[in-house]
Amino acid sequence: LDREEYCKKRLCNCHSKNNNNNNGQCNFTITLTANIDTPPYNYILSLPIICIDLNDNAPKFSQLESTIIIAENAPRGHRVPLETATDNDSLEYGIVEYRLL
Repeated sequence: LDREEYCKKRLCNCHSKNNNNNNGQCNFTITLTANIDTPPYNYILSLPIICIDLNDNAPKFSQLESTIIIAENAPRGHRVPLETATDNDSLEYGIVEYRLL
């Protein structure tokens, strides 16, 4: 199960690690119903499912390689435009920032 997909489609109750709710879990319930005709029996089972968030999606860049030219005398903290990456992970496992050190 992919937690991010279920949360995007609002198929479950998603919580964030950032607000201290359930450690980034996605909770939903599957209800199984069995109807047996003779004698008439109905069985219902509610099965709670908890998906724990993992870093299961790698960041993706539009190009495999990029060339960046930085002046030798560029001051520390100088900002250089970098290519944007996308990451389908949520919360703490999604891209927040990246930098050259």
